[in-house]
Amino acid sequence: MPRWSRSEVELLEPVLEAMEVALGPLAGRDVVVLCSAHGDLAVRLAARVGVGGSVLGLERSDRLVEVARAKAAAATTAATVAFDTCPVDRLPLPDGSVDVIVSDSIVDPTPLPTDIGQPEMARVLRPGGVMVVTDILGPATMSHGVRDVLAAIGVGYWCDSDENDFRSWMLEAGLVDTGVVDLTWVVRRVWQERAALQGSYLGGGFEVFLGSGPFSLGRGFRYVLASGHRPPAKIVPRPVAGARVIPT
Repeated sequence: MPRWSRSEVELLEPVLEAMEVALGPLAGRDVVVLCSAHGDLAVRLAARVGVGGSVLGLERSDRLVEVARAKAAAATTAATVAFDTCPVDRLPLPDGSVDVIVSDSIVDPTPLPTDIGQPEMARVLRPGGVMVVTDILGPATMSHGVRDVLAAIGVGYWCDSDENDFRSWMLEAGLVDTGVVDLTWVVRRVWQERAALQGSYLGGGFEVFLGSGPFSLGRGFRYVLASGHRPPAKIVPRPVAGARVIPT
């Protein structure tokens, strides 16, 4: 996906607001931002984490890690903010080591997405932790011609799945209170503005993406936010010395 301009990111603000609502309170928590790209989301969340918490951005691109580190160094935040590289298929973190994991493919997409799925993300969550993922969903089958015209306008990445797939993946990863929010309406207006600025609404990739055909935004493609929680740890009562068990 293309990197958005400053004005386009402002139009995408409802995506970030929906993400923050899904994440809930972050004060003092340990947060991981997967595919942290230029570091904007990690620095933004650090302002909410504050004293006693931490934010770790993970990215496959060494260049983007350096960009993000410079951005964090220039920011004023009480939280510890760090960035590091990440393998393509796993998180370099112990089991149950963080409170929050978030991955944003909408507002600040990375040029090098990972193959890390919900089970691996859920693995590092502590009991009661939350996962939030934004992604672009698209068709699994498409002709090379359609792919080419979409790629020409910057639509080159999407997840071959739908909302039901995301719900199933979250549940299979052992998460509860799962949900999927459709944010296509937010992103559509950004694409419409981009097409208008280029004077290319009719014709080529913009016509395919913003029209009413099977591969259009809102039919073939959707932008969604999926979330879920790792169940809280079960509290097992400790036996009290000398206590008498009353049979039921």
